[in-house]
Amino acid sequence: MAALLASVQIEVAAYALIRILLAVFQPVYLNSWLPLASIIGWSAAAGIIVSSIMAIAQKDFKRMLAYSSVGQIAYIGLGISLANPLGIIGALLHILNHAFMKSCLFLVAGGIKQQIGSTDITKFEGLGRRMPLTMLAFTVAALSMVGIPPPAASLASGTWHLALLTEAIGSLLRLF
Repeated sequence: MAALLASVQIEVAAYALIRILLAVFQPVYLNSWLPLASIIGWSAAAGIIVSSIMAIAQKDFKRMLAYSSVGQIAYIGLGISLANPLGIIGALLHILNHAFMKSCLFLVAGGIKQQIGSTDITKFEGLGRRMPLTMLAFTVAALSMVGIPPPAASLASGTWHLALLTEAIGSLLRLF
């Protein structure tokens, strides 16, 4: 159930936000009388950093994945906040990537819980030898979630400080 919720529930809300911003409002309205794009961008940057730190602090694998999802949605919010075609395209592609890869990670968590009876990370020693295919799926999905998205959209919109903040700090934190 967590795999389905991780891949559908969060992405639907992000996609709906993008559709509202593109169909109901135009990207130009994001900065017309209220700096909404800037507010979304800085909130997303804070969300990326805080959720990455919270994910690192977890001992339970599923809880770590949940905090990681918050950070991934913040990346989508960052793309939306750029209010340019590259940012929106990046956000839409990240929605698709997050749906598949986070589902895979939650399915891996379910397989681990079935095999060892726990999702406590401290009990994962030797899991690669016991479950090689599951750990291969975990490695592929985890590497795709850690991937450093290109900061071209941030640089094209003139928000290089958001690109630097989120790409450098957020990506480094996700490696731990």
